Amino acid sequence: MTVHDVKVVEALYTTHNQFFDKHPSIQNFTLRFLGKSILFDESSKNWRDRRKAMTPAFYKGKLQGLIEIAKKQVARTMERFESLTEKGPVEINIIEEVATMMTNILLSCTIGEECTQVMVDQREHGTQIKVGLGHALRTTFQSLLDRISSPHTLLFPSLADKYLTRNERDLAANCSSIRNMVAKVINDRKLSGTKGTDDLVDILMGDPLFNTDIEKIIDEILTIFFAGSQTSANVTQNLILHLCKHPHYKQKLMKELEELDSELTFYTYCFNEAMRIQPPVFYSSTVRMSQDIVAGGLHIRKHDGILIGMGALCNDPDEW
Repeated sequence: MTVHDVKVVEALYTTHNQFFDKHPSIQNFTLRFLGKSILFDESSKNWRDRRKAMTPAFYKGKLQGLIEIAKKQVARTMERFESLTEKGPVEINIIEEVATMMTNILLSCTIGEECTQVMVDQREHGTQIKVGLGHALRTTFQSLLDRISSPHTLLFPSLADKYLTRNERDLAANCSSIRNMVAKVINDRKLSGTKGTDDLVDILMGDPLFNTDIEKIIDEILTIFFAGSQTSANVTQNLILHLCKHPHYKQKLMKELEELDSELTFYTYCFNEAMRIQPPVFYSSTVRMSQDIVAGGLHIRKHDGILIGMGALCNDPDEW
């Protein structure tokens, strides 16, 4: 069931929030890659403990350090653009460039800047190839999302964790290859006894809930990529597109960015509006209620699968 009525969604997230939880079906689709990460796991004591252990990564002091790492990757992307255009106008694939930049930012902030250059084994149409880790992450994420909406898994949900076709077998092999590569990074750091730049791996390795279970660390590291890389890249790409279509807004935004003490108010407005017009994720993952409820006049049965239609909500003419 897909829900995009404002009153129903508001009731789900407020009045009935205590009954709101993830649906176990979505974890079956991503188990090969994300394991039992907090993103799709149902609420429990273990889920709360893992979430608490990850919280220090987002404290102000840690975030400021990670922002500096991110700024280095942005600066490198700008230098690349300048080198490409120094002899005159050229065509730039902004989608690929922004996606690469966002992936490198997340790689640097989670498992170390050196991993932006790592190559990993992948299978494509049954053939073994080597690609950059960032590229492997992006294509694997997209393949997982495509598989969720494939006809045989929609009609037969029990096939969610069964990889039957050649492409699905390639996907399963690619998931294992990426997880093995991340495991190697973690093990190498453990053996060397050296720390990174207070990245997410360091934080989780120092927590008793994670330091004896590498698989748990891999689950959460890959979840950060899954939840943050393509979504951030899509919003940034959409913002650039809209600014190209509306040069007067672009000029105002660029002027604000040049002001050293600016609070970036107009930039924030533009970013949020680009995210509203074209949400990076049009539908939520599958959720469910832990008991029968009535939300905004809609009767929802216990454990029925629900999708929240963000695309429709964000473009509802009665609300915007």
